[in-house]
Amino acid sequence: MKSITAKYHSVFALLVLSVTLSHAAELTLADPFGDEMVLQQGMTIPVWGTAESGAKVTVSFANQTKTATADAGGQWKVALDALSASSANRPMKVASGAGNIEVKDVLVGEVWICSGQSNMEMGVTLATNAAAEVADAKHPTIRLRVVNKNVAATPQTKLNASPWRECTPASIAQGTWNGFSATAYYFGRSIQEEIKVPVGLIHTAWGGTLIEPWITAEAYHAEPSLKVQSAWLRAGGKPGNQAHPTGLYNSMIAPWTTFPVRGAIWYQGESNCIQHDGLSYLNKMQALVSGWRQAWGRTDENFPFYFVQIAPFRYPQCAPH
Repeated sequence: MKSITAKYHSVFALLVLSVTLSHAAELTLADPFGDEMVLQQGMTIPVWGTAESGAKVTVSFANQTKTATADAGGQWKVALDALSASSANRPMKVASGAGNIEVKDVLVGEVWICSGQSNMEMGVTLATNAAAEVADAKHPTIRLRVVNKNVAATPQTKLNASPWRECTPASIAQGTWNGFSATAYYFGRSIQEEIKVPVGLIHTAWGGTLIEPWITAEAYHAEPSLKVQSAWLRAGGKPGNQAHPTGLYNSMIAPWTTFPVRGAIWYQGESNCIQHDGLSYLNKMQALVSGWRQAWGRTDENFPFYFVQIAPFRYPQCAPH
C-alpha cells in the first residue's frame, strides 16, 4: 500500500511541476496593456510580462523594436523610446518563440488616473442632461478603463479591471456606479478639445471611502502627524477592508505605477469631513500626493495632481481642518 501511495504522490508531483512549468513558459503581457489602450506621449514606455525562463522576447510598436531576455523567474521588460501623440490605430506586437501577442488599436496621447470616493465614482448616466450626454459620447480617441473595487494587504502587480474601451454611448454607460465617472469623462473631453490628442482615462474610485486607504505605506512613515497609522503598518497591520490604511492604494493604484501616466485627478474628502478624527486633512492630502509621485518615480514638476476642494455644504459637524 505504501508503494502505491508513494507512486500516486510521485505522479501528482510531476503533474503539478508540469502545470507550473507550462504556466511559467506562457508568453503574457502585463495587465495595464490591452486592445484600444492609450500610451502616454513624451515618456519612455516600459512594456513587461512573462515568458519561458531565458527566452528572447521582442516587442514592436511605432517603428521601434526592442528585445529582452526573460529572467530565471520568467519576467521580462523592455522600454520603448518616448512616443509622439498619434491617433493612428497601430498594433503592438510581442513575440517569443512560438508565442505571439498582438495588442490592437493602440493610440498615443495623455493618460490620467481618476480617483477618489463617490464624487469621482458617480457615472455619466446620473449627470444633468444624462440622455443627451450619453448619446453624444462618440469619441474614438478617448479610451476608458474601470478598475474594479478590491482591497489588498500589500501592493499588487496584478490588476483587477475591465478592458480598455473606446468611448461610445455604450461604454460610457458602463462603470461601477451608473456609468463611467462623469468627472473623469468631462475632464478628459475638455483636455482633448483643448490639445487635440488621444486621452486615456483610468477610473479607479470607491464611493464612501476615506483618504487613508489610498495613501502609500511609505508616505505614512514619512508624515509625523500620521504616526498612529505608520505604527500600525510597521507592526504588521494588514488592511482587511476599504477603510484600512493602504488597502485601496495596494489594490487599485499600485498595479499602475510602472505604467506611465501624465498625472492624477482626485475628488474626495466628504467621508473624512463626516468622520473627522482631529488630524489635519491637509497633512493626509500631502501624504497622498507625495506618496503617489514617489511610487511613479516622478517629481512635483512633472506629475500634476489636481483635486477638488469640497465645499462646506451641510456639514455643520465638521470642524475647520
